[in-house]
Amino acid sequence: MLLPKDKAGKFIVAYTNLLHYAGTAHGLVPDDEDVKEFAKHGAARLVQCRTQLAKDPELLDEFAADGALDHPDLYIPMLRAVGRMRPIQARVLRDTPDHTICFDVDAEVFYHVKNLTEPLGVKMGQPYPLVEMVLMTYDGVVAHDGLVHHLALVPALTEEAMGELEAMYAQAVAEDRIGKPWGPGAGKLDPAVLAQPRIKAIIASAALLHPEFTVPFLKLTPISPDEETF
Repeated sequence: MLLPKDKAGKFIVAYTNLLHYAGTAHGLVPDDEDVKEFAKHGAARLVQCRTQLAKDPELLDEFAADGALDHPDLYIPMLRAVGRMRPIQARVLRDTPDHTICFDVDAEVFYHVKNLTEPLGVKMGQPYPLVEMVLMTYDGVVAHDGLVHHLALVPALTEEAMGELEAMYAQAVAEDRIGKPWGPGAGKLDPAVLAQPRIKAIIASAALLHPEFTVPFLKLTPISPDEETF
């Protein structure tokens, strides 16, 4: 249910530096605060920085022009993924050995979602939680970015509703209607969707930021995360 460790590691370092860049550009992060210090402030500010990416999509191009393209293997896959993020409100059914099953409650579409460093269902700690998350196509699969809003005050599903959701999933699998990864032809993120400041309870679904991945991107050299990194 996880991305391969080398792929997850590259996404983490690239995405963390992008969020730091966005936060610095919009005054959320002091100019003298490096990425390592930035990583210590938790998920709430990371989400604020992600919101700035939605409000100011030109940041992606500026980030690339400022030096990210000096390391294309590291940054290009992440930038392509972030440019076409999809925020959804979802029910998390369960983790499987290959992915986490998530149901977009508005579009009524199931996704098989890859996680970065920790299974999403395990992290939520309750059956069928309702969450807000951002999905993207990364490394040819549907993945989330490690920052998941847990709507903890939403009433739990009844057993009958759980059964109905499971039946819907079984039918979607039988009819091959699981949401597929989307490529460059997909529409870019609507800034108004992701920029809605309406979530109160925030959790990080994984150890999104790791000390090994927190050097400023302009000083990065290509990395090869190994087993000891996680």
